[in-house]
Amino acid sequence: MARSKTPARAKVKVKVKAGANGKARAKPTRPRPTKAKAARTRKPPARATPTPALAAASDRGVGLVDRAIAAIRAGGSVLPTALTIDGPAKTKPSPLAASALGKLTLADGRALPPSLARWLAFDGAWLPLRVDRGVGAARCRLEAKKFSALIAERAAYAFEHLAPLDRIMLPGDCYPLLVPSECHEETLVFLYAGDADEHGELPVLAIDFQDEPTIGVYGAGFDLYLARLVGVVPSPGYALGAGPRGYERAGRATFERIVGPHALAFAHADTLALANVL
Repeated sequence: MARSKTPARAKVKVKVKAGANGKARAKPTRPRPTKAKAARTRKPPARATPTPALAAASDRGVGLVDRAIAAIRAGGSVLPTALTIDGPAKTKPSPLAASALGKLTLADGRALPPSLARWLAFDGAWLPLRVDRGVGAARCRLEAKKFSALIAERAAYAFEHLAPLDRIMLPGDCYPLLVPSECHEETLVFLYAGDADEHGELPVLAIDFQDEPTIGVYGAGFDLYLARLVGVVPSPGYALGAGPRGYERAGRATFERIVGPHALAFAHADTLALANVL
């Protein structure tokens, strides 16, 4: 191994300045760093945060989730907790074991939406989803809750008023998700296990409790929820409505299917004040 040369020590120059008593007073000047030291102390250039590549409006399902995962990896494989209101401190991806994912279903026994299955293969611990493993060795299920149970946890003060929506509008199972930071802090966001769309995806709905409870679509599927959260599809600039720009048609179709023809008469800008149906 070649021996490294020790850089020469810089000489200290001394300036002489007369004091008040006329005597010379020595004042050392700061030595100039040697080239070797300057190279060691030079600050590295700031790293730019990569901007996610926007997806085309035709992208849906697994392909859209792959884009979101690619954006996360480009940012250092840090899960986007900073882009949520209630995300966990854990930001390192932890895949759900393939053996568990292969037998995991929704609570009602249906297959997982393709986009959700792809995400769980990348990380199975960041979202507030729980797996019920007590249904036999051959299968396991995601734990679901009724809408009224979510309301009791998230906004107990509105429980008595909103609980009837279990039978009026949202009788299906609900799976809580993290609240994106573009939403108001008093917002409930959840995957709703109603009818799947042509891509096999289930809608992500949001209810804003600020002022009066209002429901809207955050994304026509889990794929759009995740892509919008990460930034690979453009946000429309508001939290509730028909979902991200470029996907409004899918969002409006989802909204109409969820609220039903009777309630649509009271809808405004793809949102519905729930007081109009209770």
